[in-house]
Amino acid sequence: MKIADSFIELTAIQKIIIATLLIASAGNNSFAQDAPKPYGPIPSKAQIQWHQTELFGLVHFSTTTYANLEWGYGDEPAAHFNPTEFNAEQIASAAKAGGLKGLILVTKHHCGFNLWPSKYNDSYSVKNSPWKDGKGDMVKEYAEACKKYGLKFGVYLSPWDRNNKDYARPEYITYYMNQLRELLTNYGPIYEVWLDGANGGDGYYGGAKEKRIIDKNSYYPFDKIFALVRLLQPNAAIFSDIGPDARWVGNESGWANDTCWATFTPKNRDNENLPATPGNTKYEEGLGGHRDGKYWIPAEADFPLRGGWFYHPKEQPKTPETLWKVYLKSVGRGTGMDIGLAPDTRGLLCDDDVKALQGFGNILNGTFTNNLAVKARITAGNTRDNNSNFSTVHLIDNDTETYWATDDIVTNCGIVFEFPEPVTFDIVRFREYLPLGQRIEGWEIAAWIGNSWKVISEGASVGSCRIIETKPITTSKVRLRITKSPVCPALSEFGLYLKSSSTDPDQTAKEEILNSMKQSQDFWNAGDLEGFMHNYWRSDSLKFIGKTGITYGWDATLKRYRTSYPDKAKQGTLKFDFIHLDKISDDAWSQVGKYTLVRGKETLSGHFMLLWRKINGHWLIVADHSS
Repeated sequence: MKIADSFIELTAIQKIIIATLLIASAGNNSFAQDAPKPYGPIPSKAQIQWHQTELFGLVHFSTTTYANLEWGYGDEPAAHFNPTEFNAEQIASAAKAGGLKGLILVTKHHCGFNLWPSKYNDSYSVKNSPWKDGKGDMVKEYAEACKKYGLKFGVYLSPWDRNNKDYARPEYITYYMNQLRELLTNYGPIYEVWLDGANGGDGYYGGAKEKRIIDKNSYYPFDKIFALVRLLQPNAAIFSDIGPDARWVGNESGWANDTCWATFTPKNRDNENLPATPGNTKYEEGLGGHRDGKYWIPAEADFPLRGGWFYHPKEQPKTPETLWKVYLKSVGRGTGMDIGLAPDTRGLLCDDDVKALQGFGNILNGTFTNNLAVKARITAGNTRDNNSNFSTVHLIDNDTETYWATDDIVTNCGIVFEFPEPVTFDIVRFREYLPLGQRIEGWEIAAWIGNSWKVISEGASVGSCRIIETKPITTSKVRLRITKSPVCPALSEFGLYLKSSSTDPDQTAKEEILNSMKQSQDFWNAGDLEGFMHNYWRSDSLKFIGKTGITYGWDATLKRYRTSYPDKAKQGTLKFDFIHLDKISDDAWSQVGKYTLVRGKETLSGHFMLLWRKINGHWLIVADHSS
């Protein structure tokens, strides 16, 4: 490998300085460089944990569900709220299967209905519904289900309340703060507190049925709201148009700009000299953030799994492939991905929603399980102080606390991943080491094709995660080049992957084998013995073991069947019952079952054991032991 493969050419002065530092450090350890200094705004502990959550859900369920609306007016009867089959574990398990790491529950939407028995609301909460005779606590059940399934739990408490008689008055603020305190003290650890910018309008308001307008810049005491969260849940991230921990990406389609910075300066829509407030900020700038932003406020990209945030019978969920595309444009551009989940009137996610999440989870699990880069010999143009603490091995150690970095003077650098044998990939994922800030401003991915490097992707921002999807590429070398950075880069991960299907390969194998057996049964009952053997291996190595001995080969086995069952009367009607289907390896399964053969008044039965192998893309029986 030529040294030029692995780094951008340094200037003569840079080479002299680096050489001098290396010589000096060889004789005096005091010249050794420490860890790089952070650059720009850096994330808090809560924000680091939020970044690591990465993919989560936002659950909408209320009296609004029963009215088939998106925004409840505030007068939807509590008496209609009766999810008789509600099961928080069904929703949590579906989220887990979909790869989600947390759930945020809409504890109160704009309609004002409370999903918990708040002591501050005696007229419009689960206490006033027939569900569990008014003794239920849906927030508690969600919190417990999340804990059981290893999911983080968050809450959304709508500032706007179209039911409360005091909304737009000072008394409502006291009510809101009291309810927030309830949620933050009674349900265990909260990882995110979610706030939006819906601010006043028409509503029921205790029967007034009028329009109420608030001062968007001053009515909600967001400084006190944020302070209360910090006091009661110091590890919780706060989401709103302005953060302070995560910002709205600016749309409800789940995508960010290709260049998306975690740094951001919220701006008041009315007057940039005024403090920005949720609901009155230039939220559209959240799509890309600001490279020179004053604060670390990364984007959260939210969108509903179905057409709307609440369940509507005529809508359908997005497909697993659509969810994957959104994932690439959100998580793959450094944002969090927030999928809106909408239980139906039973209090359950419908089957189509569960299947969509499962398919999406299959893609994620199948794709990111095997990092091909771990097989590579990794060479960097520069490693900080030649110190193992900053070695390229940290790019593939699956440890978010370690990273590769260069010397301070080296801001443009390349890394080559060279494989002993060619690999095929179509996904590239890499991450910056966030505690040091967002440093990289330009990068390039290239593959060795033929006798030269071919650039397959390039961009600007990296941040918490950058994912690139390409057409499948087979190569022996891949290069990542940092082409622009104001300070030395620091990367915590690099991976090459091959995208997986939305279907579970084991489940697919089972279905193909069982379908094949059903076809054999149908061929038999139609009197077609050759068709019956369509799934037997056409080889002399096929082994059939029956009551009268062993037969080898497909032709001989077919002949044996024809001798034993010369006509339709002898063949009778066949029925298979399956007992076990067990995986041996990716291309081998064993099957144990029972057969029943009815011929007039005579009924014969027995057991069989089959060995299946996947040969040329088809599951075939290579051994059959019947008794």
